[in-house]
Amino acid sequence: MLLFLAPGCKLDMKKFPYVNYPYVASFEVLKHLEYTNDKIINKKKFKNKRITMPCFFLLKVAELENKGTISLVFYNTANRRISRRVFEYGKPGGYYNFIVLWGKITELKEGKNRYCIFYNSHIIYEGDVILPGKTSPAEKK
Repeated sequence: MLLFLAPGCKLDMKKFPYVNYPYVASFEVLKHLEYTNDKIINKKKFKNKRITMPCFFLLKVAELENKGTISLVFYNTANRRISRRVFEYGKPGGYYNFIVLWGKITELKEGKNRYCIFYNSHIIYEGDVILPGKTSPAEKK
């Protein structure tokens, strides 16, 4: 079915199904992650959102089709790429409700780091991770 809409035609566009790119269902940065036989068996979050290195990431992307790639890229404040992970998934003709990806991060330095998630080279999500500086004497108590 082909439908052409003109401005002012008074149709509510929210009622039309439209999927441009898949979406990120969740992205977590964790203190600890254990997995075996492709199942997550234990995960621990950071207390007070104070992220330290090394850490783990857990990414869940929804509604994927066919064969493709998902990339997780980190950038520093100067917008220079400092880390890139590429994951291949699927097979031709396949449909996947969710793809769950995880891994360990060791290369981020203190400060603000931006991350971007790409689906077949198209950006679908971005955010930032802030790694605090060295603990001050007052915080060691």
